[in-house]
Amino acid sequence: MKKDLLKGIAVSAGFGEGYVHYLRDIVGFSDIYFHEADDVEHELSRFENALKRSESHILRILKDLQSQLSPEDEAIFQTYLMYLRDGGLNDNVTALIRQKYAAEYALKEVILNYLRMFSRMEDSYLQERGSDIENVGKRLLRTLLGLDDEEPRNFPKKTIIIASGLSPADLFSLRQENLKGIILSKGGEASHVAIIARSFGIPMVIIARNMLQDVQEDDYLIIDGTSGIIFHNPSEVIVGEYKRLEYEKARKDEHLETLKDLKAKTLDGFEVRLGANIGLLSDLEFVEKYGADHIGLYRTEFHFLVRERFPSEREQVDLYRRVLDGAKGREVTIRTLDVGGDKFLSYLDYPREDNPYLG
Repeated sequence: MKKDLLKGIAVSAGFGEGYVHYLRDIVGFSDIYFHEADDVEHELSRFENALKRSESHILRILKDLQSQLSPEDEAIFQTYLMYLRDGGLNDNVTALIRQKYAAEYALKEVILNYLRMFSRMEDSYLQERGSDIENVGKRLLRTLLGLDDEEPRNFPKKTIIIASGLSPADLFSLRQENLKGIILSKGGEASHVAIIARSFGIPMVIIARNMLQDVQEDDYLIIDGTSGIIFHNPSEVIVGEYKRLEYEKARKDEHLETLKDLKAKTLDGFEVRLGANIGLLSDLEFVEKYGADHIGLYRTEFHFLVRERFPSEREQVDLYRRVLDGAKGREVTIRTLDVGGDKFLSYLDYPREDNPYLG
């Protein structure tokens, strides 16, 4: 039975209307199979070159879009550079290549191992960081296969993109007046692409791909990034209603903007302090956006999880100083390293425990 109303997960608020355009992955890790490397040194050179080209790609984005990037957006791309420069990821891929794995397959094994590690974490925020690793891996894979110089797409009419996933770099290359909404089958509210979509004001909904089986290229959609509802070929009544809602939302947002810097007080004078929960520098955007009074929790473990060694004291001091600078005088509560249970460091020798959550 054809469904004209679909329900997904709302991750970037707002309404968008336009015509469907499917973005199909050119290649993914599922297309990569094991084959033995005939020339190990050649494979090592290919991988090293892919790292350099991928890093240059991100640096070019930072340079080309310097005037458009907020400090928080820039911090997201700096995180991607951190992955590319991370000795742990590079050493793991290199070790497999030295075992005569082709560079593409060695990269696949390492990235999938990271994804398995992050998927086991109960913290949804940290689960989303696995998608960042996957995006970096896909960028390296495309570079290894010579597919890293894609032409930017231009949409001649109002467009709703449907894709399995997007990286922040993909979103920057696709951003234009006629991009009215995004529907993804993978990701979540804490993903970097969702953060940037919210920054750009682009509505985004996450929904399983099998729910879209009746949605065809060039079909007309309205997506509601506030409720997660998608209307497939909506009636004129629904189109008119959303135009009215969009107008009312714009008026409400203007009113709320004037209130965000006021103290949150009850009618009897009790003041409520609003705290922000962050894990990356890019999260500081929401401290400003929602007028938080302080940072109630800064989670440090992600900085440790993405490495193959403990970050040095100097590296930690530099990171925490940037968090404090970004807080702009607000009180910051820094949680000390929280690992064990569902979060393990590959470079730490853990004793075996029957119940690690009680350890």
